[in-house]
Amino acid sequence: MRLPLSTFSARRRPAWVVGFIIFGIGLNLLLLVAVLDPDRTWWNDFGAYYLAAERMIDGVSPYTQAQLEGPFEATDRTLYLYPPVLAQVLAPVTGTPFWLVNLLWLVASFGAAYLATWIAAGIGGASGPDRHLWSLAAVLWFPPVLLAAWQGNVSNIISLTTIMVALGVTAAGVGAAIGMLIKVSPLGLVPAVLVHSRVSRLALIATLAVGILVSIVLAPADWSDYPTVLLNMVDGGVGDVRNFAPEAVVASLGLAGPT
Repeated sequence: MRLPLSTFSARRRPAWVVGFIIFGIGLNLLLLVAVLDPDRTWWNDFGAYYLAAERMIDGVSPYTQAQLEGPFEATDRTLYLYPPVLAQVLAPVTGTPFWLVNLLWLVASFGAAYLATWIAAGIGGASGPDRHLWSLAAVLWFPPVLLAAWQGNVSNIISLTTIMVALGVTAAGVGAAIGMLIKVSPLGLVPAVLVHSRVSRLALIATLAVGILVSIVLAPADWSDYPTVLLNMVDGGVGDVRNFAPEAVVASLGLAGPT
């Protein structure tokens, strides 16, 4: 099934799509000024990843003492909530100025979103210049992509690992495994990988095994801390419906009140 791109004139399409892209780039450059402002008073998710990496370089857990001691609310955006792997990957760049690392993360986020969209468009049947143009336009204008990128969240990277599952075979296993090494939610991709092929199953197991083993060797205590953090987060009540936290969603539907 091909994407319905032929509904637009092939002769006129490139001009207005390119204009659409240029306008989107201009708007994003304006946002870049705000993100790189050294005097900014707001925080993004990448800041939490960076702080966790700094703590690891200092020889302590990427998780704060409050996260380890008892229930806490995950609405504090300075808290690191993921497995240790992401903080370990970022640890070597903590000596680099934060604004520069934040900029590189932003570029990586947009790049991952573009590649994910480009792969999806190809699966849908798009090809040639249209595939590139529409993928870039979608990345520059689709609100969830922009929100994830400018908040410094891992969602755009997770989108790339997710679309890798749709490619099947080795890519499916590697994509699902990388996603799970970054955060817990891609665990939902495992059934798709398991039913696909023997190759995808082997790729999933091998990638997870290598990733976790290397991570544990580098920081064994952090992996023992992570289950504690997850349990304390659940006990603390994740009270933000915008993150689709189960407790908050149930409460918003009037089915149960907060405890």
